[in-house]
Amino acid sequence: MKSFIRYILVVLVIVCSVLVTVSAENLSTSTNLSDYATNFYNEVKSSSEWQSSDNHAVRVEMLQLPETIIAQMDTATLVDAVLAYPFYNDIYAFNSIDIGMSILFSNFNGIRALATRPDAAAVLLEKYKNMPVSKAASFSSSNLLTEGTQIYKLSNLEALITQDFVINALSSKQLNELNDVVSQKHAEKQASDLQ
Repeated sequence: MKSFIRYILVVLVIVCSVLVTVSAENLSTSTNLSDYATNFYNEVKSSSEWQSSDNHAVRVEMLQLPETIIAQMDTATLVDAVLAYPFYNDIYAFNSIDIGMSILFSNFNGIRALATRPDAAAVLLEKYKNMPVSKAASFSSSNLLTEGTQIYKLSNLEALITQDFVINALSSKQLNELNDVVSQKHAEKQASDLQ
């Protein structure tokens, strides 16, 4: 009987090891990680701990991304995780966006990790180039929330791309490209009455 129990325990250990390995392999794919942050944030916000606390500092701490997950994320996925951070819009609650971004750096490990990525500036520039400007003419009561969210996403990305860790990492060619894209988006905003 003892040998049978040992046998079962050995089989369970092997099965658990295989499952952990398969889970880790699945977790390391960008497809799964691209949704990880949003799912993580939603799980935290629906937890009883979140619901029972109205302390902002406690909630900020609860929303820190696990370092092991950050390490597995490619930079584009990490950018999306930073932009999806539920308290990102807090940057607008201060006297300037610069102060708000400074507070965000102090409070959120995701943005600090992004600042250490050598390709962060290039990834952010590419994302900015590809993010559309909402058109005021396309606003209607049925898509107002979607369009408003898109405006915030662009504003949040613009706040992020102006940070020193991004600007200082761009080459002269990339800085010129950024200047051109900013000018183009500014013109698009003016043409759509969103400026």
